[in-house]
Amino acid sequence: MSDSPTATVDTTQTTQEELSTLVANLQRLAQEWECLLFSTSGALNLEKCFWFLLAWSWDKGRAKIHNLVSAPGDLSMTSEINPKLLTVKKVEPTESYRTLGVYITPIGCNKGAITVLKEAGA
Repeated sequence: MSDSPTATVDTTQTTQEELSTLVANLQRLAQEWECLLFSTSGALNLEKCFWFLLAWSWDKGRAKIHNLVSAPGDLSMTSEINPKLLTVKKVEPTESYRTLGVYITPIGCNKGAITVLKEAGA
């Protein structure tokens, strides 16, 4: 290891334990928001919900986004309408998924949206 301030040492490597903690915190927060939404006369249809995990690994100073294999994790929730524990679908960060009528990816790729528009003849 170098004492030089310009040395490139990756100290931000995400560990599986950190990813597990992140998913557990996300699950707790999502469940709290589901309860708050219900208390204000709202509801989530958990079968229509999905989530992305945006986490990066670092390799020689370059960031690479984790995928479903390198950052596994399940988010399971109940709803006030249905107390049965359901696993919310996890979507690949590079996968286009319909959100409010638009096909987007968290990493900013618009290939999915272009494909849908071409198929619709727009």
